[in-house]
Order: sequence, then structure tokens, then C-alpha cells
Amino acid sequence: MPHSDHNPYPELRDALGETLHRLSLRKCKYRQSELYSPWGLDVPHIAGWMVFHIITAGECWFERQGRLTKMQAGSMVLLPASEQHYLLSEPGASAELFEKAPFNELSPRYQRLIMRGTGKRTRVTSGMVVLEHIAVERLLAQMPAAVFSDTIEVSDGGWLYSTLRLLDREARSTVPAGESILAHLTNIFVLKAIRHWLATAEEAQKGWLGALRDHYVGSAMVLIHSAPERAWNNELLSEQVGLSRNALASRFQALTGVSVKQYLLDWRMQLALKLLTRKEEARAALAFRLGYRSEAAFSRAFKRYFGVPPGQCEQSQSAAKSVTRACRAVEEA
Repeated sequence: MPHSDHNPYPELRDALGETLHRLSLRKCKYRQSELYSPWGLDVPHIAGWMVFHIITAGECWFERQGRLTKMQAGSMVLLPASEQHYLLSEPGASAELFEKAPFNELSPRYQRLIMRGTGKRTRVTSGMVVLEHIAVERLLAQMPAAVFSDTIEVSDGGWLYSTLRLLDREARSTVPAGESILAHLTNIFVLKAIRHWLATAEEAQKGWLGALRDHYVGSAMVLIHSAPERAWNNELLSEQVGLSRNALASRFQALTGVSVKQYLLDWRMQLALKLLTRKEEARAALAFRLGYRSEAAFSRAFKRYFGVPPGQCEQSQSAAKSVTRACRAVEEA
């Protein structure tokens, strides 16, 4: 029987959608480029940022690791890990460093760039964003280096085309509150673009994302994500998702590769690391938020998991990054 007459966790039919809903935009920068051929832009890798380009007029070539893709008005490309790439008026065109191009900075978050040549015009709306949620790294780890869409007008009833038109208009506008509107539109655009990839890509059916798609396991995962302070186990989760304890344990292990107990610990520790490095919450409050009875108990668990005490991550961003890299190496092994 459930532990309470009131169930605060109603049936979750779309665990993947619920997880995506929790993603939000923490940082964003934009550039509106007016480009007359011949031209080229060398866009570097910027750690921690996601990059997108929307071609709103004309056409160009996208190049990454020597591979060329032609893009035209209505095309977009999303780079989850912002790998180095080039935007070119034509293959082989000379490319200027993106950050060195003669742009006009209208605000800390918005730039305009005009590169004048004698040829055809291309207009590009570019964005750099940082999504906020512990699930982001797991999601991006499964996404390809570049996600393209050339069917903006017909995809999902034209949502992408309508959104990019608004993005383009707001990016060129200097009216009050324009940046706030732009941030909201960008959040919608990025999440919708990710959803489009999830709905069409074969690789999105596997791994962590595949587990989220499973009705029972996905619902159990969202419960853990939503309330990491609870002492979730197979019995408690089975009551909530409507599957026997043994069946859920077996299914969870098969799809996620870890037990419920280990997944809960992984989620708590990754959340703790993120919050500690941002220094937004006292360690004692964080301990209780993650289900530990005392700060000391939390500190012991953190040190067992990462090999360093939480205070070390609070004091040094470089230490926190080292811990994160070590954790990723363990997960990938």
C-alpha cells in the first residue's frame, strides 16, 4: 500500500517530457550577422556552451572536421557541445575568427555583425546558451556533435519557422524588454530543437534517454529527480509506478545499468557538486535538501563518492572541474 493517502507524485506518462520541462536557460548570448560574400567565420569550441545558427536569409556552408553541409534560409544547426566549426559563403572561403570579426556590441548579451563584400547576402541569427539542470550533461552526452534541420516550415506544424522569425525580429530590435523576450524565445527554440532530435534520432532511443522513455523506469527516474531527498528504494518506487518490486528492480538495472540505490546516489552527488560550485546554498541546508540527516553525514558521503571533501569544491572551481572530469571518466569506463 502507498505510504500515504495523498500521493504527491501523480502518474507520469511522459517522463522524458517531464525531464526536458525542467531544463531552463541560465546564460545566453546572441549575434545577428549580415554577411555579403565572400566571407567566412571560424567559430571556436567554448566549454560549457551550446551553440546554434539559424539561416534567416540567403545560404551558406557549414564545415566541421572537414565535412561540408549546405544550409539555406530556413535551415538551422544546433551544436550541443559547441565544437569548433566554420560558416562559409562558399567552400574554401577564408574565415575570420568569430570573436575577432568587426561586430557592434549593443549589450553584454547581444551583438550585430556586418561583413561587406560584393556578392550575395546571407543573414544568420546565432546563439550561445547554457542550459541549467543536472540532466543536461546526460542529455548532451547522447546527442551528436551537430543537429540539423532543413524542414523548418513543415516540422511540427511550423513551430520552428515561427520561433526563428520571432528570434530574428527580436534580435534586430532595440526596444525595452527585447533581451528578456529574446531569452524566452531562445529557451523555447533550443528545447523544441532538442525535442525534434529526440523524436527522429535512432540514438535517442538508447541509454539514459531510452530508460526515460520506458513507462515504468522513466516514471521511477523522474520521481528520483523530483525528490532526491527521499530514501527511494525498489519498494517505494514500485508502489508509485505500478510494477512489482522485483520486476522494477530488474527492469531498472537492465535499462540504466545501475540499481535504484546507485542511481539515487549518483543523482544526489551530481546535484550536490553543481550546487556547491555555484555557492548558492549553505552546506547544512544542502545536506538536508539531499536527504542527509546532518552536514557531517553528507560530507562523508560526498568524500566517499568523489574522493575529496565538499569544502574543497566550494573553495576552488578548478578542484570542482577536476572532480567532474574524474567522475565522467568513471562513468565512461
